[in-house]
Amino acid sequence: MSVQVIDVKTGQLKSMSERYARILVKMKRARWPDQEGQSIAPEVILPPSSGLVRQVEVKVSKAAKALAESAGIDLNKVAGTGTDGAITKPDVEAFIVAQQPQE
Repeated sequence: MSVQVIDVKTGQLKSMSERYARILVKMKRARWPDQEGQSIAPEVILPPSSGLVRQVEVKVSKAAKALAESAGIDLNKVAGTGTDGAITKPDVEAFIVAQQPQE
């Protein structure tokens, strides 16, 4: 039996076997659509030209959060390179270096 799930990374609806879908949901790589057929996947940032921007729930390591707070950095501006876009300490360090004026 084929079912549909929402890919967590892309937010796109995908069809697959029920067994495989349950495995991906358990691994948090996919989510079930809600009863009305709308996405319950994490919000996706849309291009600025669309006029719609949504918040994205991103994981942040404790070390990265502490470093960002001490440096006064808004974590919404830092691109995460960890698993599923998680922000890590090296991401924050790279952001700090990139923000320093070039001499």
